[in-house]
Amino acid sequence: MNGPTIKRLQLSFDALRPRAHDLALRFFERLETELPQLGGMLPTEANERRQRLLSSLTLIITNVSTPECIVDPYQALLSPDSPAWAVHDHQECISKTLVECMKAVAGSLWTEQLTQDWTHALTYAGNAPEVFFG
Repeated sequence: MNGPTIKRLQLSFDALRPRAHDLALRFFERLETELPQLGGMLPTEANERRQRLLSSLTLIITNVSTPECIVDPYQALLSPDSPAWAVHDHQECISKTLVECMKAVAGSLWTEQLTQDWTHALTYAGNAPEVFFG
């Protein structure tokens, strides 16, 4: 991933951080509707949801900035005792839902370029652990 893309990702993440509660609320509600099979694996407490989403987004930024330090950002969304395969089976839907929620929360700050950048980063971050570690 190139420098300008990473910078756009970081700036958009920084802009969304103060609205993390709104983003987490919207994102996890959509996940429960679109992927009810994940329901029992998702955190239920609002603060934990916010923290898990922020952790996941931070991992994505770290992964695209320093690919030698790849950590699975999708697993960070689930409760600690949930199996990794559960989220990876639905990675595309989770990514699409997250980008749509980020766009909705960001409002006029969001651009089509950010949609492309975040979609690419989420795909990269989700696939990289499997590519590097099988």
